[in-house]
Amino acid sequence: MQVSMGDGGSGGGEEVLVNFQELLDIVMKLENIYKIHVDVIGTNIESLLSCDFYQKGEAMRVIEKYPDILHKTLELAEHYSRSATVVGNVCVEMLEKDEQLREILSKL
Repeated sequence: MQVSMGDGGSGGGEEVLVNFQELLDIVMKLENIYKIHVDVIGTNIESLLSCDFYQKGEAMRVIEKYPDILHKTLELAEHYSRSATVVGNVCVEMLEKDEQLREILSKL
């Protein structure tokens, strides 16, 4: 389903065409990426954190940052989760607005 909308009053007067099914597909893809991060990457990162592979040498100060780097990688999962939620909320709002418009038009 494609939905044609105005520009929300920003003055450009251009039409915006939204493919609702594509939005749902995006939500699913973002959720899948989140699950991969949590289930696979998260598990492997925890395993990497417990490795003591580099014990001495010039790169020690870099290796000390290694846990921080791995935790930053885990933060990506939260961003994907938030993105999926935002796109999902857009879908819900579109459906609600569509229903409101349908009710208004049925009364005309």
